[in-house]
Amino acid sequence: YGQKVMALLLDKRGSEIQITEDILKKAASNRGNGQKVMALLLDKRGSEIHITEDIVKAAASNQLNGLQVMALLHGKRRSEIQITEGIVKAIASNSYIGEEMMALLLEKRGSEVQITEDIVKAVASNWGNIQKIMALLLKERGSEIQINEGIIKAVASNEGNGQEVMALLLDKRESEVHITEDIVKAAASNEGYGQKVIVLLVKERGSEIQITEDIVKAVASNEGNGQEVMALLLDKRESEVHITEDIVKAAASNESYDQKVMALLLDKRGSEIQITEDIVKAVASNRCNGQEMMTLLLDKRGSEIKITEDILKKAASNEHNGQEVMALLLDKRGSEIQITEDILKEVASNEHNGQEMMTLLLDKRGSDIHITEDVLKAAASNESYDQKVMALLLDKRGSEIQITEDIVKAVASNRYNGQEMMTLLLDKRGSDIHITEDVLKAVASNWGNSQKVMALLLDKRGSEVQITEDIVKAAASNEGYGHKVMALLLKERGSEIQINEDIVKAVASNRYNGQEMMTLLLDKRGSDIHITEDVLKAVASNRGNGQKVMALLLKERGSEIQITEDIVKAATETPESLSIFHLLFGTRKSDTLASITSNTEKDAAIKQKIHNGLQVATPVKALIGKAVQAAPEAVIAWVGVCFALGGINREGIAYVVSRMEEY
Repeated sequence: YGQKVMALLLDKRGSEIQITEDILKKAASNRGNGQKVMALLLDKRGSEIHITEDIVKAAASNQLNGLQVMALLHGKRRSEIQITEGIVKAIASNSYIGEEMMALLLEKRGSEVQITEDIVKAVASNWGNIQKIMALLLKERGSEIQINEGIIKAVASNEGNGQEVMALLLDKRESEVHITEDIVKAAASNEGYGQKVIVLLVKERGSEIQITEDIVKAVASNEGNGQEVMALLLDKRESEVHITEDIVKAAASNESYDQKVMALLLDKRGSEIQITEDIVKAVASNRCNGQEMMTLLLDKRGSEIKITEDILKKAASNEHNGQEVMALLLDKRGSEIQITEDILKEVASNEHNGQEMMTLLLDKRGSDIHITEDVLKAAASNESYDQKVMALLLDKRGSEIQITEDIVKAVASNRYNGQEMMTLLLDKRGSDIHITEDVLKAVASNWGNSQKVMALLLDKRGSEVQITEDIVKAAASNEGYGHKVMALLLKERGSEIQINEDIVKAVASNRYNGQEMMTLLLDKRGSDIHITEDVLKAVASNRGNGQKVMALLLKERGSEIQITEDIVKAATETPESLSIFHLLFGTRKSDTLASITSNTEKDAAIKQKIHNGLQVATPVKALIGKAVQAAPEAVIAWVGVCFALGGINREGIAYVVSRMEEY
């Protein structure tokens, strides 16, 4: 109903509607009735519409209605459409109607279409329409197309129909197709049609193919059809396949939900395989089928396997299959296993099944387990959106646990469940907890949970909370939720807080919410804030939020601000320099230019000469103004040259200004 809704809006509220490029791109992308919506817009508001490259690319990428939109645009606005490489690549990548669109383009605008390597690679990577588009290009524009390794690799990697296109290239351009190791690796890694591409290559060009370790590793890692491709290689090229430790590790890390590649290797080439600790560690880390693969290894090669601490640590840190692997190892090889502090730390840190694994260990090996401060700190730092590991340890082994400041700091720093875990500690062990300055600094620095944890502590333990300068600075530097915790502190404890230059500098340097926090400070404590040169240098050096903070300060406190040489130098050293210079030249051009042409007292004569020249030479001033508006990048470049030359030759600044007109 897009056309009808658009027609209604244009009819009833047309005067309020501006037809922007974004609206036209949405129409061109509309898979249901893009043609009708675009036709309506062209009919009703054609004089406002300019057909840009991005609009045509949107139509070219439309996988259902794109052909009709493209035909409409070509028919109505042909003269505005320039056929760029980007447009042709978008057509080449269209998985459903790319062939029809490419045929239309070649028919209507063929003389403007240049078939580049990137376009052919886009076709080769198209998982849906690749064979037909490639055949069309080879037929119509074959003389322009050079088949190189990059294109053949893209075909070999294509998980939709790489086999058909590889067959096409071998048939039509046989002499240009050279099968390199990288091409075979690309096919070996193809999780869709890798087996078929490998079969084709071995059949048609087998004499060119050398089966290397890297190729076999790629096969062993293939999660789509690794077993089938490995079986093919072992069958067709057995004598060339040497099973190394790295190949077995690749199979051990294959997370394709079964252990077929490993089972195949053990069955066919078991005598060549030595089961090393690194292989068993890779199995223990396998998130999807670690349990099944460990069962296979213990069953087939158990006598060679020693269960080390490092293997158990890998199982303990496995966030999907770890509990099952650990249970298997305890069941089958429990007598060899010693539960160390490092293993428990890994379990306590496990964000997906740490609770289940800790329960298992406490149940099966409780007498061997000692809950140390480091284990509790690991649990306190677990950011799995709940506090289950900590709750379990407090419940089962609370009598052994001492809640230290470092544990409370770890909880205070927890970005996702700090509030829940702090609530738990206060509830279960409140008498053991002391709210120190370091704890509050950790809370104020918390990127994700700071406001909630601080509110909790103010509510539950307010009498112990002393808001120091360092705590406020920590909040000011917090680039996640600093503005929220700052607002809370000012609201609840404003009378304790003195806003000094260091705090304002920390806010000015905040890359993500400096603007929000500076707005808050100016609103709530404006009379305490002095905009010093050091504050402005911090703003100018801010790599994320500098332009917004500078704009705010110029608007709210412009009369206090002097743009100095050091401020301009600070701005030139950040990625934000372009936007900051746009702002400075737009709002404070005279003192910004003065700062560029200033230097030490020693250079007073040069400064005066430049100053006089700028005042008298109106054409030069006009030129500088135009340069700022038309090419601010050039001005920034000259500013940088000014400072560089100023350090080498004090006449350099005068030289740069004198050359502005030439630039």
